Amino acid sequence: MDLALGSNSRLFQSIRQRQHYTCGLTTEESREQIEELCSVSSNFESQQAFGKDLTSKFEAARTRWKLLKQQGLRYASKKLEEANEKITSIRTVNKYADALDYLNSKKNPFQTCMFPAQNPKPPTTQSFASGESGSSERCLYVPPVPPKLLSYDWKHCEFAKRIDELEIPRKAFINSIEKLIVECTVHPTAQQLCRKWKTDRGLDSKEGELLLYLVFGRAYEWNLESILMDVEVAMRSHAKVQEAIQSQLERTSISYDAYDLLEREIWTFCENTVAPRKALDLVYQMKPVLEQTGVSIEDLCNVFGPPKHLVQVGPHQAILDFYQGKTFVEDFMPLDEKSEWPTVGDHLGDSHWGPVRDLGDFNGGVIVKVIKRNKYERRANGLDKWNDDPASEVAMHRYLTSIGHPNLVRFEAVTMDNLNVYYYQERGVELFSTVKRHRERFWDQWKKTLEDKPDGYHLDNKSPWEQRMCKVFYGIFQGVAFLHQNRIAHRDLKLENMVAVHSEGQLVGKLIDFGVALQYGEWESDMRNHGKVGTYPFMSPEMCYNMRAMKAAKAEIVISDYQTYDAALNDAWTLGHALWGYAMGVLLWNDIASTDVRFTIATRAKFSSNPSPWRFKQIGLRYLAKRYGKSRTSMCTENLIDLMERLLCPEEERWTMEACLEHPWFDDIRF
Repeated sequence: MDLALGSNSRLFQSIRQRQHYTCGLTTEESREQIEELCSVSSNFESQQAFGKDLTSKFEAARTRWKLLKQQGLRYASKKLEEANEKITSIRTVNKYADALDYLNSKKNPFQTCMFPAQNPKPPTTQSFASGESGSSERCLYVPPVPPKLLSYDWKHCEFAKRIDELEIPRKAFINSIEKLIVECTVHPTAQQLCRKWKTDRGLDSKEGELLLYLVFGRAYEWNLESILMDVEVAMRSHAKVQEAIQSQLERTSISYDAYDLLEREIWTFCENTVAPRKALDLVYQMKPVLEQTGVSIEDLCNVFGPPKHLVQVGPHQAILDFYQGKTFVEDFMPLDEKSEWPTVGDHLGDSHWGPVRDLGDFNGGVIVKVIKRNKYERRANGLDKWNDDPASEVAMHRYLTSIGHPNLVRFEAVTMDNLNVYYYQERGVELFSTVKRHRERFWDQWKKTLEDKPDGYHLDNKSPWEQRMCKVFYGIFQGVAFLHQNRIAHRDLKLENMVAVHSEGQLVGKLIDFGVALQYGEWESDMRNHGKVGTYPFMSPEMCYNMRAMKAAKAEIVISDYQTYDAALNDAWTLGHALWGYAMGVLLWNDIASTDVRFTIATRAKFSSNPSPWRFKQIGLRYLAKRYGKSRTSMCTENLIDLMERLLCPEEERWTMEACLEHPWFDDIRF
């Protein structure tokens, strides 16, 4: 085996010097000495013994040369391996500028073989004649080919088929993953797989699937479009998760192997359980894994954050939110300085948890909701079955304010004393109270206007009340659309949970009360839900009769799916109900049942188990508005009627928030 070094390297020159001092195979001076000795011995027969002794010395020198050559090979092989490892880890110039300068300098003994010239000269052959070495063999030395750094091989890689199937660019994939490896922001198993890929010249399909998961998370399954737009951005997005995992494991001393088992079990529970999921159910399912890994419930919370958030969004989003300080294990945390926030103000009303007070002009207009701690503790212990969870509401409201939207009331602060929790938020005027106070006055003005207008004028022309309504509800629809874009459903939209706020001379509609709002995981694009929550009779029939097929039959109601419903489309239904309430000033119906004639007329008998009797009758929201009288139907244009009917229909036909915002009723606001 030839020495894998360039002829101008220090190690090669050192070995050549050793040749000179031992066997003298390569210098003219040593050859002249040998010829002189041989001539002297031939003139004197008495020195024949000296010649034999010289031959034995030559043999000893040759043996020593072979030993030195083997030692040099081992030394060179070791140094090349070390250099190879360093080169694969050096990719960022700014971070490793000194190391790269050293490798390119003459101080580096392997500089010529690691960084060969672009047009290398053909290798030269050095030979030694048999007479010069005292051997019958012809010794040739051929300089070795410079070694190549290990690279990713696609030719024999089963994983290549999967990458091509996903249409992920190969070059972008490799370049991005190499950058993350240098920055040490990938899972250790991902680094091992990359090394295996280089040494074994490929990965099988199972290993490749694991590598995709470790560098992209589940995004390549749920959101492939974002990866195809920019592979590096997608990898760096998941790298933040890996950074959070690494930090949390170091803090809790949990091994990666234990974490992988925990994460796998959490994914199994989340992906196979319809929202909303219960934290106690997760803990019960994870009990064997917790015992196997020796991880306590406290350690689980210290890694992933609050369990009730973990079960809804999955392990990756939960650990990232907890690492970034967006969630906290303790309820209502972090608390603000109590001395900076007043607790006494004008009494506005009472909620289930305590009084609501107006603090006047403090901080630009703030209200405080008082939460009695003894009531909350009863709920935490399972003794109070009230739907709202004030701790979850505070956490959700704080999170929404952190990402920010102008159509969500602003979270201000939360403080606590021995008796109460004080929850501060931006002040607004509730839409329900606005209807009670002002609608009749607006109708009186509009009625005088219609006296001089032709019949049907109100069908295409908005009254001042409807113009005001359009401005407010455009903000409300935008706020709900923002929630849905962030995979959050409000689940209790009604006029009491909407407010109007004067901002820069404009009237802006905003959402409040996130007590039953629910955040969904990345895999739940359709936001499927089960269970009944919210306020009756504003909820959709799909929610009302979810898991209640027998009750639906008694109410003569038919829906397409009794097991789950779309929580986002349920929000859309409740918005339709709110539009009617604000425009008409009356409740749309009392019961979600065919026995309530108003429900059947408003929904055009689409939920009725026996629609035949309604086939030739007048139905629809316009007909229902006429039945309520001129003070109702004249305050509602045809565009508004159409928008409400797009919302108050079966789930398969119901419009999304994005579609509603493009409806002609909002043209005056958009343009």
